Amino acid sequence: MFQSQKAGEMRDSGTFLFLLRLLDPEINRFKKYREDPLPKAGKEVKFALNEKFYTVGEDVPVGTRLVDFIRDVAGLKGTKYMCREGGCGVCTVMVKSRHPVTKELLVYSVNACLVYVQMCNGWSIYTIDGLGDKKHGYHKVQSRLALMNGTQCGYCSPGMVMAMHSFLMEHDYKVGKADVERALGGNICRCTGYRPILDTFQSFATDACDRVRQKCADIEDLCNKSCKKPCSEDCKDMEFGEKSTLALAQLPQSVKLGEKWYTVAFAEEIFEIFDMIADGQTYMLVAGSTAHGVYRIKQHIDFFIQISNVQSLRKTDVTNDSVVMGACTTISEAMDQFAKISKKYAQFKYLSILYDHLDKVAHPAVRNVRINIDNYDERSKAIETFNKSIFLPSLLKQVKSSSNYDERSKAIETFNKENRWRKKGLSSAVTIFPIGFFDVAYAILSVFKKDGTVAISTSGIEIGQGLHTKVAQACAYELNIPIDLICLKPSLSHIFPNSIGTGGSTGSDLAASCILQCCKALKLRLQPFYEKNPKGAWKDIIAEAAAQSIDLQVTKSVTPSQNPDLTKAYMVLTSAITEVEVDILTGQHQVSRVDILQDAGISLNPDIDVGQIQGAFIMGMGNWTLENMVRHEETGALMSNRTWVKLLNNNKKKGLIEGTVTTGILSSRNQRGQEGETQLLRKRTLSV
Repeated sequence: MFQSQKAGEMRDSGTFLFLLRLLDPEINRFKKYREDPLPKAGKEVKFALNEKFYTVGEDVPVGTRLVDFIRDVAGLKGTKYMCREGGCGVCTVMVKSRHPVTKELLVYSVNACLVYVQMCNGWSIYTIDGLGDKKHGYHKVQSRLALMNGTQCGYCSPGMVMAMHSFLMEHDYKVGKADVERALGGNICRCTGYRPILDTFQSFATDACDRVRQKCADIEDLCNKSCKKPCSEDCKDMEFGEKSTLALAQLPQSVKLGEKWYTVAFAEEIFEIFDMIADGQTYMLVAGSTAHGVYRIKQHIDFFIQISNVQSLRKTDVTNDSVVMGACTTISEAMDQFAKISKKYAQFKYLSILYDHLDKVAHPAVRNVRINIDNYDERSKAIETFNKSIFLPSLLKQVKSSSNYDERSKAIETFNKENRWRKKGLSSAVTIFPIGFFDVAYAILSVFKKDGTVAISTSGIEIGQGLHTKVAQACAYELNIPIDLICLKPSLSHIFPNSIGTGGSTGSDLAASCILQCCKALKLRLQPFYEKNPKGAWKDIIAEAAAQSIDLQVTKSVTPSQNPDLTKAYMVLTSAITEVEVDILTGQHQVSRVDILQDAGISLNPDIDVGQIQGAFIMGMGNWTLENMVRHEETGALMSNRTWVKLLNNNKKKGLIEGTVTTGILSSRNQRGQEGETQLLRKRTLSV
């Protein structure tokens, strides 16, 4: 789903230019499209719901979600809703539709809370109500889940069943246990702990164990005794009829609902609609409609243009040296293509890495409709994130090597075999922490004429993170003066009344950027005096400038809108190896050793950064190993509300946290700021 744009800005916008690039093969046809009329668009959206046909016209508000239509219009209450953002999976339904290019019949799951009902033209949709019920008999997926204790409160069960049924139908029941587990990535259950649900659905896998197969055979026998369906065919082969899909295949591919919603099948139609949009009006390109689950639409949209069925945007062309994939190719389609192409063509073997990467993006019901380029602004962020994620394995490889990970893993494996109730574990983890800047930051720099002392005050708050130290270093570096001439003053709200809060690891960056701008402005004022006296001392230059009534105080601010080059978002990459020993009976544990490696770019102060990294790790470890809350048995008053009580409680119930934390900081540039060989700047061990 593309962000809306004002029509007047359209042809200068990233979205429009991006579309032109995507539609480059269509440009010649676009130039003459007015001479060759396009097929007439339909005036209503038509789809089938459990083999019953429905139509949606102008009377249904644009933006009505499929889940609301299913429940409130069709009256099918089996499909639930909860998060309304594609996160919980209770609204999952199955869809059959034709691919706009290959015309292949596709079977897949979608989150009905994300899909607009206007997007469903030509779809055959199936809900839990149409899968099976008490009157007509239950489907095998339903019966197995119930009889293998995979449901408790039952609220998530319809979504679980439809997600698994869609997956099994899509792959003709030829799936493995690992595939089944991945297929449930978008469904949440708060009751069962997933184990009985996973056991149930893995029973359909081709590599299911004999015990599960026998249990399922017993269940099928039990179900057949009470099944209300005629037994003229094997239940496991009964599927939905194809009546609706055949009828819907004859519908017009393009639809126009009033003056607000357009479903297009050809690239030319997009440009025709663009020509209709007046200055000041807004539009939104709709493809998978998944982005609004996270990014809520907060402004009025005049035109909705559904582009997911544009044939030129759903094609994949392979040549000897390139793979060209349409921008509306869904993530699931892209994964299938990457898997096939990487196996067939040696030169594209690397696409298997992209497959693995996309396998970690979203979950099946979202990937089935979400396109590779869901938002032009998101695209650049995604590319940056992907580039960073490619670097992560290298970072992890380095920390594994420096920590002797392989040798220690073998030693731990031996220890665990020899000890029944005490076990060791060695984990490897990577993190990507995004740094973003959203508001204004300030700094004031004042120079005293008598001794050249520099007083600095910034809107950033020193809370132990070393902000003042880094700001002083930045100032000393830029002005080329000793750091002992610099003193930091408190930040006062009546001086910086509208500044952004200090947090999100942005305070030091913003404060240092502001003070560097102050220093550069001051240097411009002092430039004539340095030209007259190139070797003059700082104090002498200041004294002479003051004698000439030069203003020696500078105030600067930095904002993302005014200083985009100084406030670019970036990622902080970290990898860590943690060794833990646990008493299985008591829960007492000991963190024996931690190795952390972080890419800090050009570290202004490695000692501070190492301390911050280690402190962050200890805080995180404390959060995950937090002691139990102890309350008075009669009054309920919290008893573990003091540090001494907590220490005593830790020692008694969970054990002391002991060991060492070894932290390294990488620099990806050399001392002159040029691209150079990565080197380890600081390494320090902390006893905990």
